[in-house]
Amino acid sequence: MTDGTRTGTRPLTTGGALIGAADDNVYFHQAGALWRSDGTAEGTRQVATDWASAAYDLDGGPLFLRSGLGVPLGFHQLDDEGGALLPVPGDWHSICEILSQIDGLLYFTARSAETSSCALWRTDGTLQQTVALSEPGEAWDDLWQFQYWIDKPGRIGLSVNGRFLMGCNGLCAVALDGSAVEPLVDQTGEPFAPNVEGSIQTGSHVFLAADREDVGWELWITDLLAGGTELFDYSPGGYSSDSWIAALVSAGGRAYFAAPDARFGRELWTSDGTRSGTRLAVESKPGIDSFSSYSTYAYQLSEGASSSSPGRPSTAGRSGATTSSRSSTTTSSADRAMPGRAPCRELTARVATIARFFVFTPRINAWKHGPDPSQDSTTLPVVREEPRLNSVPPHEVRCSAVAPLPIRLLRAGVTTTLGLLAVLVVAPSSTAQSATDPSLTDDGPWIVRAAASPGDRDLLGAVAGIVGHLKVEDDGALLLHVDDAFERDRLLALGVVLELDRAETDRVRGILEQLRGGAPLRTIPGFSCYRTVEETLARGAQIAADHPTLATWTDLGDSWEKQNPGNGGDGYDLFVLRLTNAAIAGPKPDFVVLGGLHAREYTTAELATRFAELLIDGYGVDADATWLLDHHEIHLVLQVNPDGRKRAESGLLWRKNANNDHCGNTNDRGIDLNRNFDFEWGCCGGSSGSACSTSFRGPSARSEPEAIVVMDYMDGVFPDQRPDDQVTAAPLDSEGLFIDLHSFGEVVLSSWGFTTTPPPNGQGILTLARKYAYFPDYFAQLGSLGTVDGATKDYAYGRLGVPGYTVELGTTFFQSCTDFENQIAPDNLDALLHIAKNVRTPYVTPSGPDAYDLALSAASVHVGEPVTLSATVDDTRYDSLAEPRQNVAAAELYVDTPPWDGGTPLAMLPGDGLFDATIEGVELELDTSALAPGQHILFVRGQDADGNFGAPSAIFLDVDDGSIFADGFESGDTTSWSSATGAR
Repeated sequence: MTDGTRTGTRPLTTGGALIGAADDNVYFHQAGALWRSDGTAEGTRQVATDWASAAYDLDGGPLFLRSGLGVPLGFHQLDDEGGALLPVPGDWHSICEILSQIDGLLYFTARSAETSSCALWRTDGTLQQTVALSEPGEAWDDLWQFQYWIDKPGRIGLSVNGRFLMGCNGLCAVALDGSAVEPLVDQTGEPFAPNVEGSIQTGSHVFLAADREDVGWELWITDLLAGGTELFDYSPGGYSSDSWIAALVSAGGRAYFAAPDARFGRELWTSDGTRSGTRLAVESKPGIDSFSSYSTYAYQLSEGASSSSPGRPSTAGRSGATTSSRSSTTTSSADRAMPGRAPCRELTARVATIARFFVFTPRINAWKHGPDPSQDSTTLPVVREEPRLNSVPPHEVRCSAVAPLPIRLLRAGVTTTLGLLAVLVVAPSSTAQSATDPSLTDDGPWIVRAAASPGDRDLLGAVAGIVGHLKVEDDGALLLHVDDAFERDRLLALGVVLELDRAETDRVRGILEQLRGGAPLRTIPGFSCYRTVEETLARGAQIAADHPTLATWTDLGDSWEKQNPGNGGDGYDLFVLRLTNAAIAGPKPDFVVLGGLHAREYTTAELATRFAELLIDGYGVDADATWLLDHHEIHLVLQVNPDGRKRAESGLLWRKNANNDHCGNTNDRGIDLNRNFDFEWGCCGGSSGSACSTSFRGPSARSEPEAIVVMDYMDGVFPDQRPDDQVTAAPLDSEGLFIDLHSFGEVVLSSWGFTTTPPPNGQGILTLARKYAYFPDYFAQLGSLGTVDGATKDYAYGRLGVPGYTVELGTTFFQSCTDFENQIAPDNLDALLHIAKNVRTPYVTPSGPDAYDLALSAASVHVGEPVTLSATVDDTRYDSLAEPRQNVAAAELYVDTPPWDGGTPLAMLPGDGLFDATIEGVELELDTSALAPGQHILFVRGQDADGNFGAPSAIFLDVDDGSIFADGFESGDTTSWSSATGAR
């Protein structure tokens, strides 16, 4: 007997066998006699000299089967004198079968002495209400007790729609009034005769965990009516056969069961009997290897109620009863004190401390308890698998009116090396359920808002692991794109309350419908601002062809579908566009930008392509674009994932690549390339091991060709500047920069993604992120929104010492062209252009002030003519006030030769005469007498009071020699003049 504490667990007797529970007592037989116990030593005693094989808690009082099957019929009632035999009227030889206990009534079959056939009987434990419901007949001879796995006190049966479930030659539905017994048939009309391993009743359905030769061990559902038995597909797209359903229990009007799924592994599911009401109850451990076995029995502490069944009168005071009846009081068992134990309401308070945890496995990671469990604890020991389960909202834990708590705990026990563990199934509170938007019942996708604390990294990580990523709104709410019912259900299992954004949901669905009409090569319907895969690759090739000294277009390798033809597409070559002025020798620092890694994120490849066009078109025209290509190498992989992107262009919410070896031949196939990189791959719960999950990391690091070519290219471009650990900082003079463009979220994320521990170069990484975020007004942070492992940004920094970033563009996957053209593209092009200026020393330069708004008093001057250059130097351009700001202390001008190449600085002066502010206007009158005729580039950089130099900006100055005519008109050479004018 146990009350859930170590000291409250003790033997009642030295022998005996439990037969059941009734009237708040445990009954067992020992040494040929019947005993009962209320859980105390004084309340444990012999009550009858005859032994009984079963106990039933009926409306008329406790009833005991007095003898074994095949001997004269008899039930036993108890009173203070020891009890008496309850005779059954008529000529009945013996009990055929105890069938089921339903609503305080016991159904059984008894054999007629005259015909030797059985008939259906019912009793409430009193002589007056013990009646035959049918005539003897063969239909009743083959019925047998259907009690798989339930084994509840009193053997409560399964009854829905006026019928209860029995075993026969297969399974049969028996009418409660005895009018019919009919075999169950499946949806094809064939008899339903599986090997049933578990069963529960919830609402108007019965769930069966059954093994049938044609489909294996699966979940079935029946309403016990004709044609109402069918295979229950709890997980479309998951396992199709042999699911090995386990731990099937009922709680809070819902079914709970442990089952495998190709996305989540073996986890806890819940259902109300409908497809829309079936979902993952809790994802306790990400990945397909979670919960490899279940050996736990689990029971709910259900709501207390009066001893009478709802809607039926109490049997107290019925005439003819041979034992004292129960009180007819309406006081619930939740208010009654169990002898020798705390009142139920006190027990509820004690148990409530564990109500936030679902526990369905004997694999123990941690105990949650009050005092040392070896002492008398007031809190039940609890197992929990993952910290994220803290995010599950409070659940109702209520006392039982069917049987006392000690029996429930005894039956719910699971033996471990640490002793007996009480395991509870707890039903979500109705408040939490009703708070979720009822509109989320179709097939999705949905745009939703979810309340969450941005500081709750466990919850944010769990959410991000489900939907891929998230956006934190200004009010702290999460904006999520939920693809389908599986993502919805996993969010609900975390206790996240979802509110539908109907307008945005309708907009996205309209876009998808339009795209599914078929996307022609030259445009994406409704999105003329975004180039298709073919257009993007063609544009990259054209840039290289048109600008051979500035650009190269290099084939890095093949996409998955090109390597594996016959899987739905022809595949693509993977190209990198390398931009630099080949006429200027290196070495040069490198800036790598990825676009299109996640297929459905339309803005990313287009932004990368436009960045290339900005630099190429600006060369020789815009001074900043010119010096960036002269002194840097910029590498753009415009379409990292062309196979997946092509599917997204057709209206599919495709995120991963097109690898058909995992979750094959579905729209959930593929690998999340941003979880496949070879640094801390799969280490920390920041990716999924489930093949159909949106964040499936793949079978191994570097398993995908798209990820391999990017990693190999990065290894060849960037110098290795730090060891591959998590504690050694890269040198402050390290060079290089990596940005992986994504959408959506309006956030700049950085290393580490897999832990909350800051990276060794954390301050420098964060400062540069804040510098980028200033331009589009995004939010910058160390780490990810939640936990991400095997990501591109961590590979860049972890393997190579290069600061890596994930920039989440905009507010939706399918950003409108109006938003992209007017805000996202211009703001982020400004950010990319500025951030490229920091590539030479990315851990140092961002700490210094920016120089911008360069202007000349004249764009073109004669040699020797002075020109005034003005600029603004600003140490405040960060997205966060947390970034240190200092007064500007100096500004320098360099002519033609930049500071890193040994240029000579010319001191600029503050416009107001003093360097005493964080933002200063500066100027210098430049003597041009030493400048040769031609175009010159002028660099300006600022320095703050801490000595930090910021990134330079540049402007062109044209200087001529004062000649009016460049072809010699002033020389008097009329031949030249005539030739130049075309005179004859």
